[in-house]
Amino acid sequence: MNHPKTIVIANQKGGLGKTTVAQNVGYCISQTGRKTLLIDLDTQQNLGKTFNVDTASSVADVLSGNSAEPVQINNSNLYILPAGPNLSVYLAKMVTDVDLLFPLREYVKSLADFSLIIIDTPPTLVGLTLAGFIAADYLLIPVSTSFYSTHGTDDLIQTYVKVKKQLNTGLNLLGFCVSMHDGRTALGNEILDSLRSQFNGKVFSSTISKTVKIEEAQAKGKTVSELYPQAEVSKQYSALTKEILEVLYG
Repeated sequence: MNHPKTIVIANQKGGLGKTTVAQNVGYCISQTGRKTLLIDLDTQQNLGKTFNVDTASSVADVLSGNSAEPVQINNSNLYILPAGPNLSVYLAKMVTDVDLLFPLREYVKSLADFSLIIIDTPPTLVGLTLAGFIAADYLLIPVSTSFYSTHGTDDLIQTYVKVKKQLNTGLNLLGFCVSMHDGRTALGNEILDSLRSQFNGKVFSSTISKTVKIEEAQAKGKTVSELYPQAEVSKQYSALTKEILEVLYG
């Protein structure tokens, strides 16, 4: 049985656009003809809310050992499995029941009809994020080029190394994507240069600009590429997606 390639998007810092990256990269990949699934592991449920998805099936069903049916979005190649209102219950249980870290891995392995799965995680390095690490083949780390955004990156990398060694030897670092960049400022460009120097070869060339168009699209239940296909940020997401696909498929 062929298994889909699975990407977990993670950073313990909030406000870096993890959900936005999952939403827009997922959409762009689905537009290449690949059947793509988005999984929302964040108890805030923002990924599901962005697509106005309200369904009985959820990640909570997966963690409880029940079946879960992804929802197709607008008759496209893009599907979503939302977090569900009960996910916070399982997050609390994970503190004492480590077995709950593994059902997601078995679930994604069973989805042979999908080409690619993207997992959105909460701003933490434990619990649900660990479950995402264990289920994934690749780790994608969003960062911004603001002063404090890269603080804590060492902890994230250490968690990745530990998980790879002890829990999921198949997990690889896909790279860092600059999800919020203001190229008009000297500081932003200095931080971008520093990132590329520090993580040589692991920072994607395409950067995503800060723009209100992203929030406008989310408010309407769409990706920015759908609502503003000619916008610069849509072209940036298309370019980032192309880079990601080149790493995944050559």
